[in-house]
Amino acid sequence: MPRFPDHRPSSRRTSERRSRLDLDKVGGRERRAHRGARLPLWVLATQLALAFSLIAATGIHPALPETGFGRWVMAVLALLNAFVFVGLVVFLRRHSRIAYWLALVLLTTISVLTYADEFGPADLIVLMINILMLLLLVRDRGWYLSPAPSDLRRS
Repeated sequence: MPRFPDHRPSSRRTSERRSRLDLDKVGGRERRAHRGARLPLWVLATQLALAFSLIAATGIHPALPETGFGRWVMAVLALLNAFVFVGLVVFLRRHSRIAYWLALVLLTTISVLTYADEFGPADLIVLMINILMLLLLVRDRGWYLSPAPSDLRRS
């Protein structure tokens, strides 16, 4: 069954280009449904998590104890957060419903827990990035929850 029943591609090349771009019809015009523009936010959030992990592990952060178990727990959790962000990006680009819901839960949890300790300028930056990513996920939920173009070709 063709994805666009009113459109008959003139050649295989046109059909491949359409499927590669994954075009949606919106208001009579076509636009890209690919959400690659959101990737820089995920990369930035991952870099911030990695930076915080290094800062916590080296003991540079003034609010963390110089020695002790708590400092390493914070460093490992930040490192795991960065790896989870990378995994979510990979699976969100593949239209994974589980990744979408996990991303919503993770970003909401991080946003709420940002208020759990002293709130400073760095916390505000992280909170703004997380809320922006959360809002973009919710706004574009139709794309993330739709089947991937490769799944449509198989059926």
